[in-house]
This record gives sequence, C-alpha cells and structure tokens, in this order.
Amino acid sequence: MIYTLIFRKRRSQWNNLKNRSTLLILVTHVQAGPQNHALLEKSSRLTWVRKNLTLFILMKNLILTYRKDQFYFIKNNFNGAIFKFDADHYSRFIRGDEEIYSRLKLKKFFVIEEPEDTLSIFVLTNYSCNLSCPYCFERHKNSFLLSCDDWNKFFNKLEGFLVGKNLRKIDITFTGGEPLVNFKCVVDITDSIKMFAAKNSLLVQFSIITNGTLLTPFVLDFLNKNNFFVQITFDGVKKVHDSIRCFSNGMGTYDLILEKLERMTNFKNLKIVSRINISSHDFSLYQSLIDHLMVFYPKVGVYIDFVDVPPESELFLNNEEKIEIFCQYLRIMTKNGRRDFYNYYEGGRCMLRNKMSFAIDPSLSFYRCYSFAGTEYLKFKNYEGLLANSLTNDYSCPYKDCEFYSFCMGGCVYKKYILSGDADIFCKRDFLMEMNSLIFLSEIYKNDLPINFKELLSHVEYSQIDFH
Repeated sequence: MIYTLIFRKRRSQWNNLKNRSTLLILVTHVQAGPQNHALLEKSSRLTWVRKNLTLFILMKNLILTYRKDQFYFIKNNFNGAIFKFDADHYSRFIRGDEEIYSRLKLKKFFVIEEPEDTLSIFVLTNYSCNLSCPYCFERHKNSFLLSCDDWNKFFNKLEGFLVGKNLRKIDITFTGGEPLVNFKCVVDITDSIKMFAAKNSLLVQFSIITNGTLLTPFVLDFLNKNNFFVQITFDGVKKVHDSIRCFSNGMGTYDLILEKLERMTNFKNLKIVSRINISSHDFSLYQSLIDHLMVFYPKVGVYIDFVDVPPESELFLNNEEKIEIFCQYLRIMTKNGRRDFYNYYEGGRCMLRNKMSFAIDPSLSFYRCYSFAGTEYLKFKNYEGLLANSLTNDYSCPYKDCEFYSFCMGGCVYKKYILSGDADIFCKRDFLMEMNSLIFLSEIYKNDLPINFKELLSHVEYSQIDFH
C-alpha cells in the first residue's frame, strides 16, 4: 500500500521556513510499513492519505482547512467544493479512511487533471474605442480594424494545422479596444467558427468584453442567439464612473450602461458578468454600486478587479490596500447571499502558459498574452511560430511544489511589466494565500462574518493532496 506525505502548515509556519526547497524534501512517497508508520506518527509537519490507484487518478489538490467550534471545514481551492466534518470524521479524513475518500470522490471534491483539448483565441477586432478611459492599455494604439478577409485567410490556414490535435472545444473571446466598433467582424468570425466546430463535432463558446455602450437591440439579439458570455465594466458609483469611463466629449456612461444592463437581463441565453474596476482605497466609491447590482440584478455576476497601473500613478494600490478593499467586498457578497467566485489567482494557467491559447490583433500579429497586444513583448509574426514555441519554462516559477503554484505559476507577467517595466516572473504567494483564505472564511461564516475577520487568517491551514 502506498501513502502520500502532505505538507501542512499555517501561514506563520511557512514564514519560518528558510527557503521553499524544503517542500521538495517534505512532499514524497513511502511504502507502508511499521517503520514508516512511526515516521508519520512522529512528524509534526506531515500528514498522510492512503492512495488507491484503482480509485483515484488525480492531480495535486490544494486543500484549505479551518476549525470553527467543534467542526472542521475543508475546501478544495481548485473547484470551490467545501465539506464540513465533526472531529471524528475529520480524524478519519486525516488518517486516509477509504470510506471518507470514496465519499469525497463521489461528491466530486477532488479535481481530475484534464488534457489541453481547448483552442482558446482572444480576437482583438480593433484597437480603437468610442470611450477615453485614462488607464486603458489600448488608448495610445492605432485605430486599424481587423478585416474579415484577413481573418478568413488566417483561419483557413489554422484549420489545416489543427487536424489531428484532438480538440474538444473552441473558445473565442472578442476584445479590443471596443470590439463592437467592428461588429461586422464579430459576426463573420462567429459564423466561421460555428461552421468549423459543426464540421468537426466540437463544442464552441463565445465571449465578449465590452464597455456596453454599443449594445443595441440588434447586437443583443445576435449575442443571445449565439449564447455569448458578456462582460461589462463599471468604475465605481456614478460620480466616479462618469469621471473615468466617458466619451471623448467628457459625457459619462453610467446611466447608459445601467440601461443596457437592464435590457440585457431580458435575454435568457446571455451569461452576464459585471466587472468593477478598483482604483481607489476609498471603498465607499464602490459599495453602493455593488449593492445595487447584487440586489437588482441577481442573475448578473459581480466581481472586482484592481487596475494595473505603475506605482507613480494616483490610481495605484498596494497589496495591503487591496486586501482591505477585498474584505469589504466579501462582506457585501455574504450579506447578499452571493458566491460569485470561489478562488483568487494571478497568472496560473493563463494563455501565456498554454500552447493552445493566443491572441490575434488587427494587423495579424500574434501574442502569447493579449495584454501585451500592440507592443513588441511576446509577439509573433505568424501563428506557426507561436504554436511551435512554448514559453512555459521562460515564465514559470521553479518552485513547482509550492501549494499555490497552480494559481500563480510565476504570476502575471503583465502586472510585473506595469509595476517595474520588466516582463518577468512575479511571485505573489503571500498575497494569494491571504486572498484565498479570506474567501474561505467568508464562505464559512457567511452573514456572521466577524468584524475583524482578517485576524483569523493565521488559523487557516493548507495541504496538498498529491495523487499521481
């Protein structure tokens, strides 16, 4: 019988480690036997689970554990699954009880490692936009539009390359600039992808990232017929939003976007999410908006994100300020009984580290990361060169046994570029730990979330269950 040793720790224990290479020593496998049982019982940092290769063919699962009163809560941070155990059942879980693990497996608590079988393309239909937001990374770039003829020539070649790739799904995201400025191209590309998917028995998913101002009834009808995911963006309450997200003549867009959002909710096939850009440490600039969206648009997902600006910008927030704002956001979520997401990551299995994912811009240049579109970073002149070159090792963290590796993998290279001008690995392990712990605590306490629940962070434990 084979056992897997798992490194368990609180945040304070991690900080006492001299270097992360310790993980390479602690995460290992042993053959069951009296001597090894003694090793397991004596170790204060190691726990174990029994591994039955006929039942489990799984990857590392990041498990968060928290004790509240007499109960133990465990969460798989990959899929958000949470189980509540009493002391006896938790003890059995720690001991690797087959019945407990079989139950967890049946309830899909563990995450099965899946192959890369999805082609994901970010299509920048244009760099131009009908708005003039001060932080937008596209606003100083050209107004060239992607032509339908250029797309068709490219995709006809790509079809030949995809033969024999064992694809299951194609995922297309339209972005820009404002992609609806070039709506004809959106329509033509959607139709060509649908034909290719039908011919090859593939699933297809379309998404669009839009400012919402050009969502006419005709456009909405098209998006609805094609089951689009639609993301629209706010920048805060009306006064703040209109000062940032405005037309070139200075007219704000807050009321217009709310009007469009109201209309969107009447289309049953649209999956809608609202992103709230955070650019100030004053949460009162966002609170009433988030409350309003959650109360009046219950089917619309709501999440916050922090704008990427250099440290000298007046919009810049440090990690401590971000965590404080995130705590207040979680309070609103729990108050409204919402769970719009269950984990937080920066980087991870992003398009930079996925050979079957790339961005294409209006000039038919190709990028490993769409945030760098229009620059010379991560740029390829043709898709053959892009798909033939993996940049995973160039931008991946070497500490692959770090429990947050899958949520980081070296972090967001673009965020590092904005912060320091250097596109490189950007470790955010401690920040990821705190953000994911805060989410877990909010899921446990819900409406009874303590006022200073950040003080409970040190009581959240982490483990990696490693099934090979």
